[in-house]
Amino acid sequence: MERHATAEAQNRGDRERREPRREFHTLPHQPLGPSEEKTDSDDPKERSTLRRERSAGRFVVVFLLFGTLVGIALLLLLTALVVWLSQVTGSFIVATLILGGAFALLAAGLYLLTIREAVEQIRARAETVYEVARLARTGYEWLSEKISMLIGIYNLLRKG
Repeated sequence: MERHATAEAQNRGDRERREPRREFHTLPHQPLGPSEEKTDSDDPKERSTLRRERSAGRFVVVFLLFGTLVGIALLLLLTALVVWLSQVTGSFIVATLILGGAFALLAAGLYLLTIREAVEQIRARAETVYEVARLARTGYEWLSEKISMLIGIYNLLRKG
C-alpha cells in the first residue's frame, strides 16, 4: 500500500515537471457599478440591497436564457414536424404550407379568444393619450396666440 502511494506521488511529480504550471494574469478588478462597489459598512440593509440587485440581475439572465432555449426548442420541433410531414406527403412545400396554415389558424384563434380584448383596451388607452395630447397642443397654441398678442400690444405702447 505504501509502495502504491509512493508511486502515485512520483507520477504526480513527473507530471508537474513535464507540464509547466499555468498562471493566469488578470487586470486589477474595476467595479462595474454601484452594486459591485465594496462597502466598509456592516449595515445588513445595505448588504441585503446589494444581494437583491445581484440576484435580480441573475434572474433576468436566467429568464432570457430560458426564453432563448424555449424558442430554439420550438424551432427544432417545427423543423422536425416539417420533415416528418414532408415524408408523409412527399413534398416539403406542401408540408410547409400545411403547417404554416395550421399555425396561422392557431394564432388567429388565440388572438380572437384571449388577446383581442387586451389589444382593444390598449388601443382605447392610446386614443385617450392622443386626445389629451391634441387638447394640450390646442391649449398651447391658444396660449401662445394670447402671449403674442400681449407682446404686440406692449411693443405698440412702448413705441407710442
